[in-house]
Amino acid sequence: MPVCPDCNGAKGGQALVNYRDRGCVLEWADCSLCKGSGEVSDDTLARREEGRQRRADRIARHVSLHTEAETLGITVAELSAIEMGREYRQ
Repeated sequence: MPVCPDCNGAKGGQALVNYRDRGCVLEWADCSLCKGSGEVSDDTLARREEGRQRRADRIARHVSLHTEAETLGITVAELSAIEMGREYRQ
């Protein structure tokens, strides 16, 4: 399988996490694209490229993320996940 293009196979990286009781803490977080495996499937890479193309098209039409999501009948979070090539889970 191809190496994850987001983490370059590192499986994740440092992320700033905001805890209400402790404030902001730098912690390790699994990569959101490969989910900590360091590799992605060809399907994932294709989904990511399709999402990038959809986003570029939306921006070229001067349509906001919110307006596009409303037009498609989905949430902004769902559209954002699609455009980023991620699987959306509620």
